Amino acid sequence: MAYGSTTDAQTHWTAKGYAGTPTDALLAVASGFVDGLGWRMAGKVAVSRFPGIPTDPDQEDQWPRTGASDIYGRELASDTVPGAVLRATYEAAFYELINPGGLNQAVLSDERVVREKFGSVEFQYADGTKGPMAGLTTSTPIIPIVMSMLAPVMAGGSNPYGITGIVA
Repeated sequence: MAYGSTTDAQTHWTAKGYAGTPTDALLAVASGFVDGLGWRMAGKVAVSRFPGIPTDPDQEDQWPRTGASDIYGRELASDTVPGAVLRATYEAAFYELINPGGLNQAVLSDERVVREKFGSVEFQYADGTKGPMAGLTTSTPIIPIVMSMLAPVMAGGSNPYGITGIVA
């Protein structure tokens, strides 16, 4: 399934000055990416970053959700996908358009770079399992506009575990 429509995505892209034509395939990949941002690992347990629970236990996507509210305390309808999720999906779809396959890259553990040296300058990269983006794989693109658009629905309400806010 995919969030939104190609018509609404085109309207969003045009308003932003983006060139290109959204497709159902782009929206499907972007929707999967957005859903993936809604999860983090707490030890060996997956915990939702999104408030509430999926409305239908058999739905493929994370939205719509029941018992969800945004960071302002407003209840989110249990039968629709919030605008924040739609807009984040349209942004992710554009990223996928200009970076084909970019939202669905895999990094093998033996391909991860933890240290690089360029002449006398050496970099050692932080462990991807700690810090504010914990739970994202090392291959998950961090797209600032997508994260900022999702923030109101990632930090609101509570999930079935009683956890509120974004937990790193």
